[in-house]
Amino acid sequence: MSPAKITNKVICDATHDLPWNSPEEGSIRKYRAFYLPSSIHESHGIAIPECRRKRPILLLAGTSIPLSDRSDLVRYFVEAGYEVASIINPIGGPFDFGIDPKKDRVDALRDYLDWLIEVANVRELLIVAQSYSAYETVRLLFENPHKYEKNILGIVFINPPVLNEGTGVIQHCSRFVWHHVLKGCSGAVGNLLGKDSTVNDRSFARREMAGIVRWTCNTFRNPVRTMKEVLDIVSYRIKDRLAVLVKKHQYDINLFLQSDDQLLPIDITLGQLQEELCCDNIKIVPGGHNDVFFQACRRNELIEFIRLIMLRTVDKYGRGLDTGLPGA
Repeated sequence: MSPAKITNKVICDATHDLPWNSPEEGSIRKYRAFYLPSSIHESHGIAIPECRRKRPILLLAGTSIPLSDRSDLVRYFVEAGYEVASIINPIGGPFDFGIDPKKDRVDALRDYLDWLIEVANVRELLIVAQSYSAYETVRLLFENPHKYEKNILGIVFINPPVLNEGTGVIQHCSRFVWHHVLKGCSGAVGNLLGKDSTVNDRSFARREMAGIVRWTCNTFRNPVRTMKEVLDIVSYRIKDRLAVLVKKHQYDINLFLQSDDQLLPIDITLGQLQEELCCDNIKIVPGGHNDVFFQACRRNELIEFIRLIMLRTVDKYGRGLDTGLPGA
């Protein structure tokens, strides 16, 4: 049987609301999440190695990336033979003042990791955290580093934000408006209208423009939430906590950076973390801040990087990929 396409309906049908208790507020909050296990692959004729069963990629998107914008990447992971789980944090509307991303995103990640491990019986997982989601990942693991050590195969941070501790609110916002939105759109328009642009150039430019417009609109849907995230980005000191997780607790932390990221320049990120990570843990490819979601041509390098990380982790513990991991 030839593989069938994973449709948006398959992903939407697997998506459900999960509550977490919020003792400080005396209430129950909700977030959305999904888990696509190996049974999804089997029902669509997609081969999945035994060693990847119950070992999903946990995809964490940055700010203002709804399910509709990540579904293409999710399908790509599934069709490459990986189980996938993901959390969809609420974007909210202009009057949703109660969203507290600094707390809510950590609570949701803690709750869903526990659900995956205790209810879905996931044995191990690889966290792929794009942009702002690096913060809830580091916060959760730093507050209780021993709890998930045996369950996390590795972590890939895609274009993590503001490792330059000198960056302030104005500089970060100006990068978003001037470099990402205005320069990004003008570059896309130039490719669309350029005499020498190829069909591929114009197709790339259309997707680039669509991605910038959608992300910008979602960012301004809830300006209060967005400003809370910006304040968190420029004030939370992630570098020292990352160093502790790597050196003291032996978490396998990796960077997937895109050289054309106009929001978070890679020279800043590399300058802060090159001493903490070896060259095998860092991959630099072309592309902009959200290209893994909006540009299909950027995903092959990510999949290959993930494959190498999982191979390295397997080798580290003496597990065999050909026959599956112990207990598979």
